[in-house]
Amino acid sequence: MRAIDPEKPYGSDLRKIAENQPQYNTLPARLTEDGEIYTCWEFSADERKLIAEGKPLHLRILTFKGPLQPFAMAIEGTPEFDVFYE
Repeated sequence: MRAIDPEKPYGSDLRKIAENQPQYNTLPARLTEDGEIYTCWEFSADERKLIAEGKPLHLRILTFKGPLQPFAMAIEGTPEFDVFYE
């Protein structure tokens, strides 16, 4: 799985989070004036096969003991995706 430029929401600024932090992978993200951060992820053929076989996708969030911020996940082409960018 790799992070790619989400391209949406239109008019948002593209940032490269952790670009100069070698302990992390650079994360392309779109930031809005409202403080929302959008990322987009692309799966390899092997990963798509595992998902098709019913394997779950796990999400790890590092809060560094701070409060968990709300987050949402959506798959392009689903009704949830349309709501994602409202």
